[in-house]
Amino acid sequence: GRFILQNGFIPSVNLFSFTEPFQPWMPHEWLFQIILYGIFSHFGAIGVFFLRLVIFAGIITLLFGLSDFPRMRLFSIMGLLVTSQAILLRFDDRPEMFSALFLAAYFWILEKWRVKNSRVIWLIPVIQALWVNIHGYFLIVLAFIFAFGLGELRPGKKFISSLIGLRPLLLVGVASAAACLINPHFDRGVIRLFEIALQVG
Repeated sequence: GRFILQNGFIPSVNLFSFTEPFQPWMPHEWLFQIILYGIFSHFGAIGVFFLRLVIFAGIITLLFGLSDFPRMRLFSIMGLLVTSQAILLRFDDRPEMFSALFLAAYFWILEKWRVKNSRVIWLIPVIQALWVNIHGYFLIVLAFIFAFGLGELRPGKKFISSLIGLRPLLLVGVASAAACLINPHFDRGVIRLFEIALQVG
């Protein structure tokens, strides 16, 4: 983060490795690094700790908010239990904490849209444009939206009407896919993360 802010560009080779210096490198979490360094440089370790608290508070608030929707109450309780364990076991400064926040936000946004047809669903492509530059878990969102849409389809005579009702979700899915390209490496950034995910798998 400090290097990017001080030099005004994102390095394309590894400048920080002793064993393999200047090897091709694609730091896809560059925005997280800038956020973390920016906070640390102005507020020190206390500022970073406060950021962590705000993110986890946001996750808990969103999961608790899901309890307002009857079909999500059990999920809300389970999510709160998992989050509390994650805070105890992995309470450190990593980009995954943003992914957890964004995923909780997607659950809340989609459920609010399902119940009230809220335009808040259009926040998803905006969040996606941030997520793609913060952590690689942004890849799951398209599958997540697709699975949510399948769950909303109705069999029989209601199938066509339910499919028409999913038009906003389809548009949001397309916009979210396009938002994945809003990164310094454009399509190469997305393709590279797919390759990493396959290697890890």
